[in-house]
Amino acid sequence: MHRIIFIWLITSALVVSAPAQDTKIFDSFIQRALQATPMVPGIGVAVVKNGEVVMAQGYGYADIEAGLKANGETSYYIASVTKSFTGLLALLLADEGLIDLDAPLTTYKPFGQLKNKDVFAKITIRELLNHTSGIENDYIVFREAYTGDKSLEIMTMLLEEKTTLRKEGKTYRYDNLGYNIFGILLEAEFGKKWQDLLQEKVFSPLKMTRTSAYISRGEKKNWPMAWPYEGIVSMDPRRSALMKNDDMMQAAGGLICSPKDAANWIITYLNKGQLNGKQVIKPSIIEAALQPTATSAREGDIFNDTGYGAGWITAQFGEQKVNYHFGGFVGFFSHISIMPEKNIGIAVFANENAFGDNVSNLIAAFIYDYYLGNVDAVDDYEDKIQALKQRIADVQKNMQNHYAKIAAREWKLELTKGAYAGTYFNKYVGTVEILEGSDELHVTMGSMKAVATPFTEPNSIRVEFAGNGNAMQFEVKDGRVTTLNFEGDIFERVK
Repeated sequence: MHRIIFIWLITSALVVSAPAQDTKIFDSFIQRALQATPMVPGIGVAVVKNGEVVMAQGYGYADIEAGLKANGETSYYIASVTKSFTGLLALLLADEGLIDLDAPLTTYKPFGQLKNKDVFAKITIRELLNHTSGIENDYIVFREAYTGDKSLEIMTMLLEEKTTLRKEGKTYRYDNLGYNIFGILLEAEFGKKWQDLLQEKVFSPLKMTRTSAYISRGEKKNWPMAWPYEGIVSMDPRRSALMKNDDMMQAAGGLICSPKDAANWIITYLNKGQLNGKQVIKPSIIEAALQPTATSAREGDIFNDTGYGAGWITAQFGEQKVNYHFGGFVGFFSHISIMPEKNIGIAVFANENAFGDNVSNLIAAFIYDYYLGNVDAVDDYEDKIQALKQRIADVQKNMQNHYAKIAAREWKLELTKGAYAGTYFNKYVGTVEILEGSDELHVTMGSMKAVATPFTEPNSIRVEFAGNGNAMQFEVKDGRVTTLNFEGDIFERVK
């Protein structure tokens, strides 16, 4: 299994005790950046300096079709930034004596009862959290993030039958698996979901009233929520066909959060666990969360990584040390970072991922450079704005050519389309449902849906799930479709 518009520059703001000049300059730059990226419908920004909220506000639209404007309380899906929350949860549980970060996984359910428990006998929770466990299991990662078909029974079966040791051993390799496995451990050991433990241990104490690991919670309470859009082909954003639901939320990437709540999160870290004059988290826990326990060396667009700890990446922004995490999924990008020595923290959330990362990181870099005295005005970043516009033009041209080639393909199916419709099952991946409609094939896999297009091989189709194009290859025997091959896994036709 392989791993698989426009901008209305209207703001709704929550600004507390900030120098007017700072907020004016930030606002001007954000609007200038969004003018350069009209495929990004909306964005949320939180800035904290010296324990004060400089800004926590929204720009553009959270939901174009509903006419819902973004504001400081709009909740965005923040993807892998979730890891910093899950990492803190682990440290809190360890402080309470409920888990030992350095004990073998076989100390806990379900690992001690597995037939292949030797695989987990020398792995610890700490190694799960800092990406040095040395194991892999793409089936768990796929189900957790994309299909949502992941009962505790299924996840335990996958742990048992599909976990393998990596050839390179316990070296650092970033992925979702460690956090997925920690979520499984919590449910098996304590009978509580990681979502509910986060609410109890983190969100409630930190007064994060628009943050949840349940999409349904926001819907039931009528929270303003950002919807995902895609703008990789044209300047006009297209609403994504894939929206996270409760089943697709995971301990490695499964939260919605607002700029206002992100400000509370940042303040808690910069103030060593204090919020509103109250010590809500021990300083030692905050320190441990930010301390790297694995070495990482990667050069990024704005940060150069040096290590990884409990859900936070340690890095350099020029000469300054930062802790950060990014998150990306179809239709969303999230950025939260802090510069502890300068007492600065920034969160930027976008509801578009192809260029949402570029504009979000550009905004954060400008704010840091402003506070560090490296820039004085919006125009100081004009060359970076122009470079972004050129990158957008280049990427969109390439993608337009790519999709033009796909559109020019002809079907290479030896049977009628209806002959390929049916239900296909693989024990490890799940179920694929194919329906015929209006001379089309509609493909569903868990929470993912796609309309198939022709592929280059006989008896094959192309499906685009979560922004990735993949082939499904069918086997035909005696005039009947019997199986399909998806990324190397064989699905038997069961209906």
